[in-house]
Amino acid sequence: MAIPPSKYNSQGFTLIEMLVTVMIGGVIFGFAAPSFLSWNKPLRDGSLQFKSHLNLIRSKAISSNNAYRLRPKYFTQAGYISDDNAEGIPRNFVVEYAKNCKMTTDWTPASQFDLDLPKSVGIPVTPITLPVIGFVTNSLEWNNGTGICFDNRGIVDDTTSKIILKDFRGDNKAKIAMIDITKVGGVDIITYQEKSSNFTRIDLSSQGNPEF
Repeated sequence: MAIPPSKYNSQGFTLIEMLVTVMIGGVIFGFAAPSFLSWNKPLRDGSLQFKSHLNLIRSKAISSNNAYRLRPKYFTQAGYISDDNAEGIPRNFVVEYAKNCKMTTDWTPASQFDLDLPKSVGIPVTPITLPVIGFVTNSLEWNNGTGICFDNRGIVDDTTSKIILKDFRGDNKAKIAMIDITKVGGVDIITYQEKSSNFTRIDLSSQGNPEF
């Protein structure tokens, strides 16, 4: 018995099917677009890395009943020009622990917590003056002290409370991000844009997050 031919062409799509496909694609792109647009934001990524790293070593200090500190990996500006960082940007940090933050020796490396920021992001080698905040000292000066150190209660045991991260190449809205560390270990990120060598603070977004 012969099967009658179908009145529909199985090799094509109907107009309704095409419209539904386009609509679904549009919805998917709407969710994915913010992720695509945020790919090239090294200052944002580096700032969030730095913040989460500080929170991590603070938690580690409390849980282990030791002091944990983070400091720049290289001790001189010449040290930044190396095989590890041929671009000369101060962006590499090491983590160490000891009995307390006042120790001058006996610091043990905690290499699993070392931090390398994105290649175009690092700490500027010269101090920066910010509106309201004023003069922010050169972050490289931590090399002469203990760096950013959390004691076994998670308290910051150093006068270093503001660290500047700069995007040396990016063309995004924010040029620098200030990592503001409170005495009790809280970490905030404040972003600034640069115009004619002056910095202007960028207000938080409606969600209360820094804008980059």
